[in-house]
Amino acid sequence: MKLSIATASLLASAALAAEFRFTNKCDYTINLHAGGSVFVCDIPSGETRNNNCGATLGSHGLFKHTAANDVNLLEYSLTNTPGFNNVWYDVSNIPPGPGNCMSYADCKAFTGKKGYNVPMSIRPTVHNNGKNCRDLVVTSPDSPVAYLFPSDDGKMADCKIDEVFDVTFCPGGPHASSHASSHAGSHAGAYPGSHPGSYPSSYASTVAELECTDPDVIPDGQVGPWQQCGGKGYSGSSTCTDGYACQGVNEWFSLCHPLPPKEGELATWAQCGGKGYTGITKCQARDECWTKDEHFSQCIPASKKST
Repeated sequence: MKLSIATASLLASAALAAEFRFTNKCDYTINLHAGGSVFVCDIPSGETRNNNCGATLGSHGLFKHTAANDVNLLEYSLTNTPGFNNVWYDVSNIPPGPGNCMSYADCKAFTGKKGYNVPMSIRPTVHNNGKNCRDLVVTSPDSPVAYLFPSDDGKMADCKIDEVFDVTFCPGGPHASSHASSHAGSHAGAYPGSHPGSYPSSYASTVAELECTDPDVIPDGQVGPWQQCGGKGYSGSSTCTDGYACQGVNEWFSLCHPLPPKEGELATWAQCGGKGYTGITKCQARDECWTKDEHFSQCIPASKKST
């Protein structure tokens, strides 16, 4: 049987489409919804659903937990044209109806909402290079990895269009979620659990994978990126390595977070060049301007410099 060009093209596009595989490590059911708050499926605690949980991917779309609009969104866009066969993806924590707010705190104050209801991680399993195609780990409402306000830049990542993503809700386990779901009672993003001085062992390693910005050698007495630096019962060093500052997650746990860029410098993962680009081109000292192609360059951790 002969296929028409249109049919063959459609089948080829389908074969190239990305796939999202969802795993629920929360202690409650994930009510997966798509754009327009269309119900997709329920994912019970401890279970995994492959093949987009049965949803058909459009050229643009999103996934979220619950039908509410003040929740974090996994957003994607598929580009399948000659020379541009990519899937773009990001996590948005922007509160709904933000206006022109210029920070997460401003958006939250303006809207009275938070734009976040469950910790999540997105890991490319096929083309992950730690640069443009990389892990996104968002475990708090003001996570620096997520879009936090409308003009926030540098948060989108992209992989080849045949990428397979492992999406994990509550990547640090059920204690990390602290019942962020609307089905539970405590505050979203509270972390870790209720036991003094304890936290899921997977948390530090999960967050460390966020940007993999660890320098080759951490000086004695200093704490590396995304590692614990404080909290009740903690007895280690509270001095973060250069470019990082110790910030509290809650009374039990603090992490070494990257410092914001100085004036005239770009944040990690922000665009720094490319054909037609007219913005700032200077990356922070710990980063380098990596050229993906003639159209796009971005600031990446210097430790990821290609050899």
